Amino acid sequence: MAVAFDASSTYAADTTSVTQSHTVGSYSDRLLVVGVGFGLIRSTTPTATYAGTSMTRLHDVYGVTDANSCLFVLVAPATGANNVVIAWGGSLTWAHVIIRSYYNVNQGNPYGTYVQGTATSSTPSITVTDAMGGGMVVDNIAWPQAANSPSAGGGQTNLITVAGVGSNARLFASEEQPTAASVAMSYTCTDSRTWYGTALSLYGIGAGSQVIMLAIRRWEKFMRDLRAGLIPPDLLMRRYREAVTI
Repeated sequence: MAVAFDASSTYAADTTSVTQSHTVGSYSDRLLVVGVGFGLIRSTTPTATYAGTSMTRLHDVYGVTDANSCLFVLVAPATGANNVVIAWGGSLTWAHVIIRSYYNVNQGNPYGTYVQGTATSSTPSITVTDAMGGGMVVDNIAWPQAANSPSAGGGQTNLITVAGVGSNARLFASEEQPTAASVAMSYTCTDSRTWYGTALSLYGIGAGSQVIMLAIRRWEKFMRDLRAGLIPPDLLMRRYREAVTI
């Protein structure tokens, strides 16, 4: 069964904390994805809960003070209306959130390797290389300081844009049903800025032997990143568990 979109909620404010209600539908094999964009000097990392349950943070892409991007996920979230609560240890200049729930997600192997990127351009793009048929690729782009109206690349749907109150920062996201292992999540924007983005492949039910092959690739990537010193110490055990879980 293919991964399917359930519902979305958004939050936008120049604030120091986030509490946003989101309703998860009564579907089987659920997954909650929370994309966060915020302005903060990197002094602490954010934490998130949904209905009081801690969510898993999948690394971060940090700017200096202007923009940061990260994704949180939760397998089998509670159904119904519950609050997403995100907390930081320092003051924020802005905080925007895009909450999305999906169903028909493989509960034993729900997602692939987290991908991140940053550049200065008017065409943000992040490529995942572990997508599978029946899955879904999701992303999260933080855009600082300037008014911007993004348009999504071909094949991408459900474009969501969150605009700031006073900071003019933007957070935007979309999704794509993959037709190949490599999927580029791309946008065209109205100005050029230093953007910070993240992307992730979600896996559907009954992926079969594809899951085994992706597990092998995930382990190989973990070892390459470990040897190259690319895994932060606070994420080492989490990345290891992801690499050995089928």
